[in-house]
Amino acid sequence: MIRLFLAISIFLAIAVNATRFDVRLELICNFQQQWQYSAYFYEHDLISPSEGMHTTPVYGSVQPSSSFAAQFDYSEGDGIGDNYYEPFLALTHTCTDTGSQATATFYLGTVPVDSAGVVIQRRYLIDTRCDAFFCVLIDKQQ
Repeated sequence: MIRLFLAISIFLAIAVNATRFDVRLELICNFQQQWQYSAYFYEHDLISPSEGMHTTPVYGSVQPSSSFAAQFDYSEGDGIGDNYYEPFLALTHTCTDTGSQATATFYLGTVPVDSAGVVIQRRYLIDTRCDAFFCVLIDKQQ
C-alpha cells in the first residue's frame, strides 16, 4: 500500500509542475477529395535535437476540412539560458493537387518555462495547401 501511495504522489508532483498545453487546430483543404493527416508536436531546441512534446501522433481522414484538439503536459525544461518553450507542429498530409504526401512545420509561439500549473490554450486555422517549409498560420486566440 505504501508503494502505491508513493507512485501516486510522484505522478501528482509531476503533473503539478508541468505546463498543460491545449492546442485546437482547424485544418482546411480546398481540394474536394478525402485526405489524411498526422500531427506531431515538438519543442524546438537550438543546440540539442528537438524533443517530442506529445508523443502520440494525431491522425485523421477528412473531406474537405477537419478540426482536432490535443492536450498534453510538458515539464522537461528548455535547456541552459532558454526560458521559453518554442512548440511547433509537424503536419504531414495528403492535401495536394496530386494527393501526394507533404509535410509542413508550424511554430505555435513561445511559452514561458516557469508557467508550471498553467493551461496554455491556443487555437489555429491552418490552410494545408501551404508548401513552404515554414508556413504562416492564423492564430484564432480570443
